[in-house]
Amino acid sequence: MKNILFSIIYSLMFFVISSCSNSTKPDDQVKEHLSKREVTVFVTIPPQKDIVQAIAGKYVHVEAMVPPGQEPHDYQPTPKQILALYSAKAYFEIGIPFEKMLVEKLKKTDVKTDFINMCKNTKMLVNYVNGKTITDPHIWLSPVQLKILCNNTLNALIKLMPQHATYFRNNYSGYIKKLNKVNFELKKILKPFEGKTFFVFHPAFGYFAKDFGLKQEAVEIEGKEPSPKELFNLISKAKRLGVKVVFVEPQFSEKSTQALADAIHGSVIAINPLSENILDNFQVIAQKIKSSFLMQNSEKFISATGKAKNPL
Repeated sequence: MKNILFSIIYSLMFFVISSCSNSTKPDDQVKEHLSKREVTVFVTIPPQKDIVQAIAGKYVHVEAMVPPGQEPHDYQPTPKQILALYSAKAYFEIGIPFEKMLVEKLKKTDVKTDFINMCKNTKMLVNYVNGKTITDPHIWLSPVQLKILCNNTLNALIKLMPQHATYFRNNYSGYIKKLNKVNFELKKILKPFEGKTFFVFHPAFGYFAKDFGLKQEAVEIEGKEPSPKELFNLISKAKRLGVKVVFVEPQFSEKSTQALADAIHGSVIAINPLSENILDNFQVIAQKIKSSFLMQNSEKFISATGKAKNPL
């Protein structure tokens, strides 16, 4: 079905392109006007849009393939999106699974779009689950790796539009200063909790945990909800650690998460790895994780002394 859809779309693309090529060429005045307009580039997810737009500024219009609130791992682009991508200046990849099929299909056509790997020279997390090697794609949630994503973005934009190199470099420097400041603040917030474990439904926060010496425990295993046995093991571990919060993303079902939270007399709290403003979202994530750890400490204090303690 997907192949048929792509074939129809590409046939339509070629028709449009052929029609355009037979039309009257613009005069010099129109060419000059077009050259001054901002170009369009595509990214996969909203956090990438934040990065590219911050560095590219007024010279680039950035479109995210996956709309806010959608789960990106198995997202299927619409025909309208693919047609728009065909005429875009560039597409910034970040390793989300559906990108591979999309890019391979497009590269078989005469598409003029430049495909840019934002993850070049980054250190991807590799997890071993049930004998399988799984690469974690959520690299934008690492302040350390985010610097490399920004640098790759800067280099790509300079290559695409060298006439604006100084402008891009200035924007990049400003963004990195903000990122360094946020990273320093996060270290202060999370330093007291090094080595502690937080529970999530989907394992999206491995990079964030690694950067700040934390541990992530996921309810979801290999993209599937846990079996009764796996859920029992998670409940036992959560009780042993005193966990009182299970984080869930807005894009996923809360069913298994709620079952776990009920079993440990805890709460389900939303935490979104796909918020567009990455730097603000880092602060939100850190504060929510901090609060969850303080709740653990509060429960332990009550158990030991019989007296309540305000975790805030």
